[in-house]
Amino acid sequence: MAAWTHRGTQAVVSITGNHNKRILYGTISLSGGLILHDSLFWNQDEFQDHLLMIRSFWRGWNPVLFLDRGSLHTANDSEFLAEELGIELRWLPVACPKLNPMDHLWRHVKGDVLANLSDRPLDDRVEYVYSYLQGIGPNGWMRKAGLLSENFWLKEYLTF
Repeated sequence: MAAWTHRGTQAVVSITGNHNKRILYGTISLSGGLILHDSLFWNQDEFQDHLLMIRSFWRGWNPVLFLDRGSLHTANDSEFLAEELGIELRWLPVACPKLNPMDHLWRHVKGDVLANLSDRPLDDRVEYVYSYLQGIGPNGWMRKAGLLSENFWLKEYLTF
């Protein structure tokens, strides 16, 4: 949250005071498609639900999903489901979030949207994220995710 205060005076920052959380799962395609869903949990079952959403959204495609090595991504059941659904999983190098376009998009969401909403109820913040992303549209998603950069590492595969 941005605020001004007189020098030597402590700024008052409102916070909710609880530890509620919501997990936002997201996948962006090189053609600008975006799948989002939120959950109370960061676990295999939710990731596998996300894989089902990917397959449903990109029917007839052969998706290749670039992921970090999070335990829910590398779980045997997740890998088996991805294979069954025809989704190829490829692992990004360890400690290289700069290669993951979704990490870039989340960074903008956190900085541009959520940083100024810390005193709002969690459900309102989640809805605001969805509204924000809908508002900037595919070109905005792709720009903020770094897909339109001259330096994007997969630019030869872009389909627009």
